[in-house]
Parts: sequence; C-alpha cells; structure tokens
Amino acid sequence: MRADTRRARSRATLFILAALVVASALGPMLWAISTSLKNEVNAVSAIPSLIPSPATLSNYLSVFSHKTFGIELLNSILYAAGAVAIALAVGIPAGYVASRYTFPGKRSIMLIILATSMVPGVALLVPTFYLLDHLGLLNNRFVLLIILAIRIVNNYLPDAVFGEDHVWAAYFIVGALLCVLALWLWLKREPKQAEA
Repeated sequence: MRADTRRARSRATLFILAALVVASALGPMLWAISTSLKNEVNAVSAIPSLIPSPATLSNYLSVFSHKTFGIELLNSILYAAGAVAIALAVGIPAGYVASRYTFPGKRSIMLIILATSMVPGVALLVPTFYLLDHLGLLNNRFVLLIILAIRIVNNYLPDAVFGEDHVWAAYFIVGALLCVLALWLWLKREPKQAEA
C-alpha cells in the first residue's frame, strides 16, 4: 500500500511539474495570440485580459494588406534558404574533416571552437556593429546571409526565427562544426558496431 501511495504521489508531482512547464511555454504564446486579436485600445489597457472583447482580425488584415508585405515575405524566405544553404555548405565539410582526420593542433582548435560558442551573443552586438560600419558592410545582403548562416548553424536549425538582431550572431559558425562532427563520429562508429 505504501509503495502504491508513494508512486501515486510521485506521478502527481511529476504531472504538476509537467503542467507548470507546459503552462510557462504556452502562456506567452496564448497571450501574444490574444493580444493580436484585440483592438489598439484593449491591447494597451491598464487592466489586461486574456480573452479579447471584442475580438478582431483587423491587425492581421493590416499586416497582410500592407504594400511591402509581399517583398518582406520574399526577403525572409530568400534569406532563410540562403543562410541554410551556406550553413550546410560550410558545416558539413568542416565537421567531416574534424571527425575523420587527425592534424596538428586539432584538440586546441576544437577547444577554441567550444570556448567561442560560450560567448553570449549580446556581448558581440556592439563590436560587430562597429566592425561592419567601419568596413562599410552594414546594409550588405551577402553579409546578412553569412551572419544568418553562422547563427543557424550554431543553433542547429531549431531557432530559425529571423526576426531579431541578426548582426550579433557572427560567431555561431562553430556550432555547425560541432553538430556535424558529432554526426560524423556517430556514422563512423555505426559500421564498426554492425561488423561486430
């Protein structure tokens, strides 16, 4: 009886913790959706409410009917596709070489790569801006593609939301190398295990 009671308490505790985690993840999304369905007055009301009253789609109509929406959507698609292509073109060969070959300084290089991936991106925001400004590359589309590719690879493609501060992410190419390195090492090990 005591074991069943403990197991039931353990499951209840686990369920409550899981519910809190889900609520903390879904809560902001639900709030954003709710706010998008409110008119401007209700969105900034002093007394917030989750359920919009009255609900309106005017915000969505305003965004979709804006004259630059089509070109902005096309730009986002092109930048995303180009950045992924560049990230894969650099990350796969680098990971392959790092996993298959031994060369002098490999351990030091891998430690430097790991250390640079631990630098917070915000710490690089201002230096990257000044560097790009000094070189005259601030509004260059190719530079933006490279920076996006670097960011994608470090995040291993899950955080491919391109709506925020692209410029600070210039150090993220190391993630591709680490992710692809792990993949190549795993693939290299598989045939040996199959032979045994």
